[in-house]
Amino acid sequence: MITLVPGRAALAAVYLVGMLAATLSSGRAILGLRLPPEYLGLGHVPLFAGLCLVLLWAVRGSLSPRLWVVTIFCLLFAGFDEWAQRFVPDRVPELKDFAANAVGVGLGLAVGVGFIKGAPTVPTLRRGGSPR
Repeated sequence: MITLVPGRAALAAVYLVGMLAATLSSGRAILGLRLPPEYLGLGHVPLFAGLCLVLLWAVRGSLSPRLWVVTIFCLLFAGFDEWAQRFVPDRVPELKDFAANAVGVGLGLAVGVGFIKGAPTVPTLRRGGSPR
């Protein structure tokens, strides 16, 4: 069963809203950064790796279903993000940006699984104070 940890889910929601604000801002604001165009596309990778990591942290459950839920959500969000750029001045949805988003999701999954599998298990206390 997949569940959300409330405080962590709130932080994930803040991250998601921040991503939307950044990725759906006007193209003029992004051009104002004066970065070479080839570097602008690279920003998708860490943004989506971070989203994947914060969601893996916010979701509790067995590893396999947890990975599937986070992966599907991140890829659907990546598609929505690119589609929504159609309606933003000076922005254009691009397949290469979606591909960069997917690479970021893959990177986030790889790092996240490494942390999950490498995390030490903490004994929990049963009623009466004896560890499991």
